[in-house]
Formats: sequence, structure tokens, C-alpha cells
Amino acid sequence: MMPLDATICDVTVTRHDTVKSLCVEFNDGRMISVPLDWFPALSLARPQRLEHFEIAEDGASVSWPFLSETVTVEFLLARSSGTMRNWCAG
Repeated sequence: MMPLDATICDVTVTRHDTVKSLCVEFNDGRMISVPLDWFPALSLARPQRLEHFEIAEDGASVSWPFLSETVTVEFLLARSSGTMRNWCAG
């Protein structure tokens, strides 16, 4: 599992056909990709709005001020590891 002191250094939103993902790169070089559907405000936003994000100075979160959405490292790590546990449990 990724340490909780990981910080965000880059964010991208990818779209492949009907699949949309939020991709986050951490300061230690690791990346995580999660479904954009986890964040309805982001999922429904126009692509131009998704380009305007701000990474917090401490790297603990990323925000889209125009969309009133903030995603934290803690949420990403907890949610993605829970998804993996559920998938492995079958």
C-alpha cells in the first residue's frame, strides 16, 4: 500500500471512448487511475473545466475551484485500496 505521506505532483483526466479516468501522479513516481464517475461534478464537467485545477501547496489534495470539487490523497488511497480488496475477494 502507498504510504499516507505521498503527495500529488501531477493530475490528468483521460478519456478513451466511454471510459473517463482521473490519473494522479505522486511525488514518489507512483500513479493511480480511478474512474471519473467517482466524482460526479468532474464526470459531468466540460473538458475545458477539467483543465483548471489546483494542487494544494502541501500536495495533499487537488481542487477544481470552478466545479467546487476537491479530491484528497487520503480519499484516493482509501477508495482505491478498498476497490482492490473487493475485486480480489471476488
